[in-house]
Amino acid sequence: MRSMLCIALALAACGGSDEETTTTTTTTTTGGTEAAVSPIPEGYHSVTPHLVVADVNAALAWYASALGAQQTELVAGPDGQPMHAEMRIGDSVVMLGPENEEHGMRAPTSLEGSCGALMVYVEDVDATVAAAIEAGATAAMPVGDMFWGDRYGQITDPHGHRWGVATHKFDAPPSEMGARAAAWGQAMAAGEPSPTYEDPPASHWQPAEMHTITPSLVVTGAADIDTYIAAFGAEEVSRTMTPQGMLMHAELRFGDSVVMFSQASAEMDGYMKTPSQLGGIPYNVMLYVEDADATHAQAVSAGATSAAPVQEMFWGDRWGVVTDGAGHMWGIATHVIDLSAEQIQQRMMEQFGGEAPQG
Repeated sequence: MRSMLCIALALAACGGSDEETTTTTTTTTTGGTEAAVSPIPEGYHSVTPHLVVADVNAALAWYASALGAQQTELVAGPDGQPMHAEMRIGDSVVMLGPENEEHGMRAPTSLEGSCGALMVYVEDVDATVAAAIEAGATAAMPVGDMFWGDRYGQITDPHGHRWGVATHKFDAPPSEMGARAAAWGQAMAAGEPSPTYEDPPASHWQPAEMHTITPSLVVTGAADIDTYIAAFGAEEVSRTMTPQGMLMHAELRFGDSVVMFSQASAEMDGYMKTPSQLGGIPYNVMLYVEDADATHAQAVSAGATSAAPVQEMFWGDRWGVVTDGAGHMWGIATHVIDLSAEQIQQRMMEQFGGEAPQG
């Protein structure tokens, strides 16, 4: 077991532990020698999305059927009900957790909206969207060829989460994205067909610079992008504004991952709002960094609020939480020790101060 964000968020909301622990950067092997540990655990990216759902088991089954997800982890609480799950889609991990109203963790179906989406690259977007709708998803945007080179559409799954589904078809020149975005926006506003372009065919259905899953978050405006750069040391990839000064789309790189952002707009999409506007958190992110203590402190200095101090957690990460101005919760972690499932279970018991949840 690893990266049990849902469990950790519950601990954080209860105050967690204020004890300071020493950062660990090595682990002892069975032979007694020390080996370096990557700050990002094997199989994970710098950024991992975490979705809150009303029924974890039903969500796992739906994502497996409609999106080909493979369940990789399921942890039960003392009552036998799932308290954390993980699934893999392509090269990416997605975490799932149940609702916990006391701690603000609520599913989009309860909030009647969400604070972000997931963009997933698939080999055949038309077939995937059609299958998802047949399985109970709702079409949010019809599939079409987009100016950035993808064939793309949007669905809302039965658990309330929004997915942008894409197949990369053409390699569009990055230098033209701003002008193309503006032209697309003008066409949408006028109710006219989107402009078409003659670009070279893509060599693969997933762009080389993107993971299978890319998180997208709703923010209050462009100032939030500047805050993320200052708070997390993110690198700005792109930023597109509307003529009215709204943030249409932005992309930031966090380590090996890209996160997309757009401004909340009732006119554009009333379903998508910030967590502060929704009054709950249906979707958050886990951010792996080289030094969780330094990043946590930097984020607070940039204006984020500390929701949990950095401490060593039972699953082998040094971990803390900050909440940004839009209400998004960021788990900030550095992987410090590799542990077996048995070791994690024992550490969980010690950290909970009693009987551990059985998984």
